[in-house]
Amino acid sequence: MKISVALCTYNGEKFISEQLNSILNQTVSVDEIVICDDNSKDGTVSVCEDILSKSGIDYKIFVNQPSLGVTKNFMKALKLTTGDYIFTCDQDDVWRKNKVEIFSREIEKSNRLLYFSNGMLVDADNCPLNKTLWEFLGINYDEIKNSDSQLETFLHRPIVTGAAMCVSRKLIDKVDSVPVDWLHDEWFSIVASKEKSIMPINEETFNYRQHGNNVVGASKKSFKDGLKNWIGGFDSILEFRRYKQKRSVDILNYVKNTEFEGMAQEYFDYWNGLYELNSLSAIKQMSRATKYFISGKYSKYYIGARGYLRDMLAAVLVKKR
Repeated sequence: MKISVALCTYNGEKFISEQLNSILNQTVSVDEIVICDDNSKDGTVSVCEDILSKSGIDYKIFVNQPSLGVTKNFMKALKLTTGDYIFTCDQDDVWRKNKVEIFSREIEKSNRLLYFSNGMLVDADNCPLNKTLWEFLGINYDEIKNSDSQLETFLHRPIVTGAAMCVSRKLIDKVDSVPVDWLHDEWFSIVASKEKSIMPINEETFNYRQHGNNVVGASKKSFKDGLKNWIGGFDSILEFRRYKQKRSVDILNYVKNTEFEGMAQEYFDYWNGLYELNSLSAIKQMSRATKYFISGKYSKYYIGARGYLRDMLAAVLVKKR
């Protein structure tokens, strides 16, 4: 079994050496590292070249000109790897010494398209924040592993982060491109869950660094900041609903004529119904939102009572467009 790492970088000079060394010092070695740099303006590429040229590992470094953005850059890196299983890797995290060993052991026991593990949240100096990634995201290991409908779990919200993920070559071959409104890890989890082929690994295998320059992070806001963002978010609620409605179209098209079409249709009807709210009177908006809440769709496809309350307030506070 050949194991590759698809590592994407952009202005990561500050943290990349720690991440690369953690990959190189595994109890079970990786066979290949492919780095796609998104046109960094600092010394990221030079640091990578210096470390890897002395390591003896098979590696390739590609520099994008112009920049591709996160999703396209990761897709490029994944397609350039040659391994049977590929870890996607951020530039600023730190792998535990036995990460590859833990994943390899699970891969040998099962035959899944996608595996993902837990991790520990750490600050910019790699000091633990006393919360795991799964605790932050509210991930239930047994629910995912034993679910008869993994797709429903991942429709509710994306919970697979690229830093925690390892995918099979078969999964990469299934994904020619990622729809516009999706990140690569989100879409891979949809594709794999459709095949009922996701395996969670209930161990912490890496430190998930939180700092001001994360492209995608899990840092916890204070209650005051969270409340301010929540209230201020009313101004962008139409854009958010449109974004979710467009994603629901992608899912419906993807699972058409399969056993999941009914579920995807319900998911689309919910988000399309929310997107249409702003064309209705406040009373009709609240009536529709209440209907969805009573039917359980807010809990099934959004954030439960918090989402319902937000939409009820938005009916009054957001001007019709």
